[in-house]
Amino acid sequence: NNKPYQFAGYIQDKIELGFMVVNAGLRLDYLNAEVDYWDDPVEKNEKLRSKSKTHISPRVGFSHPVSENTVFHFNYGYYYQVPNYPYLFTNLQADLTTGYPLVGNPDLEPEKTIAYEFGVNHRLDEDIRVSATTYYKDISDLISTEEGVYPGGTYVQYINGDWGSVKGLDLVITKLPRGRFSGTLNYSYMIA
Repeated sequence: NNKPYQFAGYIQDKIELGFMVVNAGLRLDYLNAEVDYWDDPVEKNEKLRSKSKTHISPRVGFSHPVSENTVFHFNYGYYYQVPNYPYLFTNLQADLTTGYPLVGNPDLEPEKTIAYEFGVNHRLDEDIRVSATTYYKDISDLISTEEGVYPGGTYVQYINGDWGSVKGLDLVITKLPRGRFSGTLNYSYMIA
């Protein structure tokens, strides 16, 4: 029976200038697993108390109309994702006698993504629009596992051990519903 505390809040402001629209915001994420766990699943010397985690995520977006038919946009932000509860709470009593012992980690950090995006939207005529968006994401503190070895066998524990990056391009052509025909054509290219 675990009763973690989790809270998230977001505040945003939209600023409309004559030449640009700015959306700026901050998100607050809080997690406290509220649980005791063993410092070492093998030795079990002392119980530790999970630490609370607080993260503030700044986000800002700009939109700039270049002409009546063309708009540029840019977005930058931090994004945190709280670990799934099984990663935090699995087998905290550290029972290593099972066939494949897996031990949770209540002090996991949330996965963190820093994202950048730049794009352009252009109206070719009254009912055809084209957009191109390029993006980059730097991802850290991804959940992974680590194997521990002791004289009687092995166990696996969740850790923040992986990272990644994503970059890509999205192209979209849209035919708006005028007359009898409408549709969208999408192309995405990504390297992750």
